[in-house]
Amino acid sequence: MVTKMIPNIGNYIRKIREDHGGKGFWSLSAVAQRASISHSYLSQLETGQVEQPLPRILKKLADALRIPYTEILYAAGYLSPQKEKPKTIEIPIRGECPADKFNFAFEEIIDTIEINLDFIKDKSAFALKVKGDCLKDVGIFDKDIVIVSPNTQVNNGDIVIARIGEECTMKKFYKTGEQIILQPCNHDYEPIILNPKDKKIEIIGKVIRALKIF
Repeated sequence: MVTKMIPNIGNYIRKIREDHGGKGFWSLSAVAQRASISHSYLSQLETGQVEQPLPRILKKLADALRIPYTEILYAAGYLSPQKEKPKTIEIPIRGECPADKFNFAFEEIIDTIEINLDFIKDKSAFALKVKGDCLKDVGIFDKDIVIVSPNTQVNNGDIVIARIGEECTMKKFYKTGEQIILQPCNHDYEPIILNPKDKKIEIIGKVIRALKIF
């Protein structure tokens, strides 16, 4: 699909011609002759009297001006500028959750996954493989990958990775008075209700993103 030509294509061509890549001045006649187009046409193009030069004319001018054909097509609006490739960060996958004998020291990295840096505010984030279906009602399924941020504030309703003794679990977090409730999102499972004074619980981090693995 042809996009609208930018209004300064003539100025762009004239600047390239006059600058010659910083190596000196090329006359309008010399470039017109090299491109096998008329002097008057090139003059009208540079002064904006030609509304939209055809791609075949731009190809001749690109060769005459010794610039890439795609560059002059971008300037004329025939091609959209290429978007900058998003910056990414490599996140370690540190195991599965739920799991027993969960080791927060994370001495072993089982794999890595590349994530768009715009999605990650906490550079200490890590990934876990989902094991089980206790969060299926919020669209997190067995074998999905979740990104966990250890340094993000946890509020009621957030999905967290919690360690209870030597086991880890992934549930929605709620705190009411002295109780902590870890709520599954699957009616087949019962919530875990804890009193921190009775049983040690540690919130490892907040789930900030879930990724589907096909």
